[in-house]
Amino acid sequence: AMAGRRDTCSTMGGRLAAVCLIALLVLPAGVAQTPNPSAEDLDEGDMGTLTQMLHWSLEHQDLDALHDEAEAIRARTALPEGGDGGGPTITHAAEFDAERLTELKELAGLMARSLPDNTQLMRDALRAALGDCAGRECAPGERAEGLEALEELVEDIDNARDFKAMGGYPQVVTLLASPDPETAAGAAWVLGTAAQNNAEIQEHLCDLGVPGALIALVAAPPATSSPGQADLARAKALYALSAVCRDSERGFWAIVDGNGLHALALALGQESPAVVRKALTLITDLARSASRGQGAGGGATLGVDGARGGRPSLARSLSAAVAHNAT
Repeated sequence: AMAGRRDTCSTMGGRLAAVCLIALLVLPAGVAQTPNPSAEDLDEGDMGTLTQMLHWSLEHQDLDALHDEAEAIRARTALPEGGDGGGPTITHAAEFDAERLTELKELAGLMARSLPDNTQLMRDALRAALGDCAGRECAPGERAEGLEALEELVEDIDNARDFKAMGGYPQVVTLLASPDPETAAGAAWVLGTAAQNNAEIQEHLCDLGVPGALIALVAAPPATSSPGQADLARAKALYALSAVCRDSERGFWAIVDGNGLHALALALGQESPAVVRKALTLITDLARSASRGQGAGGGATLGVDGARGGRPSLARSLSAAVAHNAT
């Protein structure tokens, strides 16, 4: 199974690292005996994510300089002898011998390596999703597990942006056209999760033509002998379409001008409650956008009930799509 599950440490990130590093500097000598595992140095030219920068800073921490700085701070802020009424005042940091410095450096390196590298996790998950299993044939379900792990990772807004910097979204988009409905559904799920409440990713996915690809998936999911799998692909595509196009002018017109209303009318005629529910959710989002005016500069738009800007109303357009699909 993919090791793409995020643990608590990944959400605490730099705060945890800072606390741990401070703790290392005040631990009594002899406490740390954990050996330093071997690992490749982080590529200094690849600093695209916060996680990578944290790893690099820990790997390259100068503990001697850190000790000198701590001693200087203590010297400037120390109270006069007995000034706090609590006994002796510490006015300098204890000197570290070579053995103690080695222990601290080993622990700092261990801590750096123990923090999850979400960028690498996303790369690994994407490889599995694309069917690249290190030169071997992917096991059944391994692609689905890769997509599921990737979906969990891009739920974090920083990871979603890092995945864009990695150039990962175009590769996921290709999976929307997969003949396997489970793979197509997983790809739609990843894109929808990444785009939620993230205008930057919405815009990027519109640049990639994702609304049109999702509309095609809603209208004609991959052929399968299982109606349930086709319904799953449609439902995930509708979910992603809502996330990519919600509160987005480009997304709104991509649906309206891209045969999206016909696809929605088709979804409303399905027997799957999940498909119908998600279609109704998307129609509600479109109605809200129309009522607010999603045309250029808030100008010409469909309108919900009445025609505007020479276009029919959203209600009339959707009614015409339903009637067309019924014939």
